[in-house]
Amino acid sequence: ETLIAFQHNPQKVLLVGDTKQLPATVISQAAKDKHYDWSMMWRLAEECRQPSLMITEQYRMHPEICQWPSQRYYQGRLTTAASLTFNCSADGLNRPYAFYAMSAQQNKEGKVGNSSFIQKEVNYVSDIVKKLRETDSTSTVGVITFYMAQKDKISDGLKQKHLMNNVKVSTVDGFQGDEGDIVIISFVRSN
Repeated sequence: ETLIAFQHNPQKVLLVGDTKQLPATVISQAAKDKHYDWSMMWRLAEECRQPSLMITEQYRMHPEICQWPSQRYYQGRLTTAASLTFNCSADGLNRPYAFYAMSAQQNKEGKVGNSSFIQKEVNYVSDIVKKLRETDSTSTVGVITFYMAQKDKISDGLKQKHLMNNVKVSTVDGFQGDEGDIVIISFVRSN
C-alpha cells in the first residue's frame, strides 16, 4: 500500500509508525523467505538505514512498565512524560503490574477449531474484572489474548456476569494501537 503513493513521483515521503511494534502477520514461509513480512518503513529505516527520527517521550505507560521496552527495543531512549500521574495501589504494593501463574494442573486446554482456550483462566479473568468493578466502575479495561477461542470465551463470561461496561476483549492483533486504563493479558499457554 505504501508503494501506491510512489506512482505519483513524490518529492518527499513521510512514513509514521514504529518498526519495533507488531509486524504484519504472514503465514506463508515462502512469503517470509522473500521478506514480504517486512514493511516499507522497516525496509527503509532498519535495512537501508535511511534517516529517521524517534519520538522518545511516551504518554501511555507507567514508567515501570516503560522500562522494559525502552531497554529491550529502544536502547533506553524511551522515557515517560513527566506530566503523567498514575495511581497504582490495587495490589497494596504500589506496583503498576502483577503476574499470576496458572499451575500445570490448571492448564486444561480446550479447543474450538484450531484455536485454544483454558476455562480456568477465563474464569480467573472474569474474577479480576469483577473485583476491579467493585471499586472502580469507570476505568477502561482491555483484555488481550493470543487465541480467538480464549477471546470469545472471556467475552461470553463477562457478558453473562454483566461486566462488559468499559471493557474491550480482543486478540493481540485486534488490540494493536488501542489502550486501556487497566490491561489484562491472558496468555492461555505458559509451557
